[in-house]
Amino acid sequence: MYSEEGWNAPAPLGTGFRDQIVNIANFRRQNPRLNLSPNLADCEQALHNYTAARLNYHVNWCEAFDEDSKKNSPTHQTYSQKDSKDVQPGVVERFWNRFKNDARGLAILGRWIGDGAVPVDQSVADERARACLRGNGGNPCPHNQPGGHIETAIAEEILAQTSFRKEIKLVVPGEPGLKTCELCGCHLPLKVWVPNIPAMDGRPTWCWQKGDSKPASVRPKINVHRGGAFGDVIQSTTIADALCEHGYDVHFMAGEVEGVVLKGHPSIVSNTPAPNVPTIELDWAYERSPDFSTEHIQTLFHRVSNTGLTHKRVPKLRVMEEERNEAHNALVGLKRPIVGIIAGSGSWKNRQTDPADWKKVADALHSVSFVNLSPFPLPHPIRNLNVNGFRRVMALINECDVIVSVDTGPMHVAAALQKPLVVIEGPFRIDLRLTDGTDYTVVKAPVECTGCMKYKCEKYDPDKPPCQKLDKNGIVNAISSKVNPHGVSVLVPTMTGLPRMERLAKTLDKSMGQIEYELLIGLDGDADPAPYRRYGLPVPNISKKRNGFGKTCNRMARHSMGEFLFFLNDDCYMEPGSVSEMLKHFVDPSVAVVGCKTRYPNGKLYFAGSHRPHGATNFGHIQDNRFTEPVEMEFINFAAAIVRRKAFYQVGGFDERYDCYSEDADLCIRLTKAGWKLLYEPKATGIHEESQTTSPMKMKLLQEGGALFAKRWGTYLTETNPV
Repeated sequence: MYSEEGWNAPAPLGTGFRDQIVNIANFRRQNPRLNLSPNLADCEQALHNYTAARLNYHVNWCEAFDEDSKKNSPTHQTYSQKDSKDVQPGVVERFWNRFKNDARGLAILGRWIGDGAVPVDQSVADERARACLRGNGGNPCPHNQPGGHIETAIAEEILAQTSFRKEIKLVVPGEPGLKTCELCGCHLPLKVWVPNIPAMDGRPTWCWQKGDSKPASVRPKINVHRGGAFGDVIQSTTIADALCEHGYDVHFMAGEVEGVVLKGHPSIVSNTPAPNVPTIELDWAYERSPDFSTEHIQTLFHRVSNTGLTHKRVPKLRVMEEERNEAHNALVGLKRPIVGIIAGSGSWKNRQTDPADWKKVADALHSVSFVNLSPFPLPHPIRNLNVNGFRRVMALINECDVIVSVDTGPMHVAAALQKPLVVIEGPFRIDLRLTDGTDYTVVKAPVECTGCMKYKCEKYDPDKPPCQKLDKNGIVNAISSKVNPHGVSVLVPTMTGLPRMERLAKTLDKSMGQIEYELLIGLDGDADPAPYRRYGLPVPNISKKRNGFGKTCNRMARHSMGEFLFFLNDDCYMEPGSVSEMLKHFVDPSVAVVGCKTRYPNGKLYFAGSHRPHGATNFGHIQDNRFTEPVEMEFINFAAAIVRRKAFYQVGGFDERYDCYSEDADLCIRLTKAGWKLLYEPKATGIHEESQTTSPMKMKLLQEGGALFAKRWGTYLTETNPV
């Protein structure tokens, strides 16, 4: 079993397949340069193939292999000589690749293979696994973190896959060396496969064993009902996400057709109602609202659900491993970048476009491969694909680099899968459907009535409204900016910063040197954009209300074009050469954020790196010059920080629950958990004029941001060693 100390060699379990898996795992541990992916979906399929081929652990083709020469590596030819009647073409090669790339998961699964074990009921297993995955306040059990202990990944696959359970019976040997949860003493395999577990003292209140040893979730249940179009169901799952974080097991109620998007959703137990529990009714929640044409769809869902939830978020969807593999194979031979086109709807006549226009778009971008994900064919050079079924469309969207969509359903899928997106706006306002946590650009038809919010055109032909006409040049430019973002977008949020703007613009110009950049000024509150235009591009605040730092930054980022997003306070002035020092670190593709050293005007250090004592749940600013070379950090202060665009949108941007303070720390944790690096560059410097005194308003915002941050990440930080 994998632990922080390494591999614990199991007690002898007999000869054959299981021992070979452990041997390979030990070899991988001794060669840490090799990739040990924790993703188990392919492992499961490989083991399923292995069992289906009736190999029964007797073929020892992986014995004593040598990694460098692979002189004893299995081949399909030698293998098929032994068991040609049982082995399907390609099974051995695929299984061999899974061994190389997923040794950790295979080692654990291999130790579970036994004869005659009877797993618990499927619903019980699912409830146990969910309880461990979600934990306290939506955070997984701290001893089952992705990339640390493998149990979380296994639980995710158990929730998503059922075929393997039917083919192989798994059991956990009673070995004293098995890693257990230090909080409650439980072990995830036991939760899933063993019907009865003794109750443990000292378990946390959120543990699935709470109260007694009954194998059932202790989370309260709630139903959410929303049918209709795919996009409506996808957006309504944000209510499920929020309820899940607040401690509920959510049972969704969608139709058989649109409900396919819910498969594997991390916040939804099932697409069947739970009996005798409350139901949140979201059908017609926005269509019949008097604010339908002015309020965001999530805002109207929140209002109807009466849950007290207010902030918008990017929805989540999951594409299964077998679906990803099939979609990947469909795109083999195409050069990257690949742009997927949804040129019309299969249901709405007023969401159709002229195929000839798409040919002109494709002809204008020779360096891009275009694939058709529409329900009708498009002309060459666009490749037409088999898009039978919406799950197939989802998988293909997931494999493309950029999506261009006329239809809203695939648009919502692309947003949930964090794909850069070009949206052709027709009758519905896109800003009332997508959030600023999505990297999207809107291209409108050259008519004045786009975004009319009418299901049928009342001004022109209802079946062929003029908003179907494409702005081909606009689409070409938007696609180009998504497939090849370049330069730096400097994003300055401000509320009352006009007096400082001239100094900021001058110092910025000197610090950027020859670097290509654009300056966007995000206006918060009711600031007038007109006087800011002489310095950069103002991004107005439509609501005219205070939004806070995170929301304003998300809005600016969504309107930007740069490959790198330079978040800069309106009272922060960079010194010459600093931006170049920061940008050079992005040659490492694993770096997401680079921060710099900042001082107060009197010379006192404001930020020179961060530190977190073991067990602490917040980050302190280092205010000395201990670092003279770049160093990796857990936290980078965003008074002046550059972020890779791809990374920023992969995690959905800033969490809009924060007003001001701690949203940068929240973003840093999510980036770190997603596998990105954060660097502090001490050679890059700036002056930060933030007041060194406190005010009641500032203290209130600090306390509110800190409380939310501690609620979200307190357990995670307590159980995670500082960098």
